[in-house]
Amino acid sequence: MNLEWMGNIDAVFFDMDGTLLDSEPLTELAISKLLHRFEISDTLDATQFHGVTWKSIANTLCGLYPELSDVPVANELSTFFHGALVSNAPPPIPGSPQAVKMISKHVKTAVVSSSRRPTIEHVVENMGLNPYIQTIVGAEDVQYSNPNPQCFK
Repeated sequence: MNLEWMGNIDAVFFDMDGTLLDSEPLTELAISKLLHRFEISDTLDATQFHGVTWKSIANTLCGLYPELSDVPVANELSTFFHGALVSNAPPPIPGSPQAVKMISKHVKTAVVSSSRRPTIEHVVENMGLNPYIQTIVGAEDVQYSNPNPQCFK
């Protein structure tokens, strides 16, 4: 693979969800489990929450369902998501492990995600990428997580 395009790049940041693996169905599952747990029956299109932080999802759900206003929705969703990821991890996006391995030979690499650190660490380990990732940045490491650019600085 020709990496001349990298020029003066010092590091490459990989997002986890949608870049290393397609975990969006697990986001939908987490939302569904939360609504079911609180006996909320709705035909909510959870695809609208792909690539959105737990906090943002929680704000939207609390606005739609006032009965969730006293529930730590973001924590509940994160817990459901992590459990589903550990028990039934989706396969890597084709070529993503190879890209991380190849690029790590030339520059530092990081995984930056709006997921929490234990989830990111599980994915990195499960994909066999520990030796190739120098830094992990999760939701708890920054005030404004991905997609806000703060986590990429």
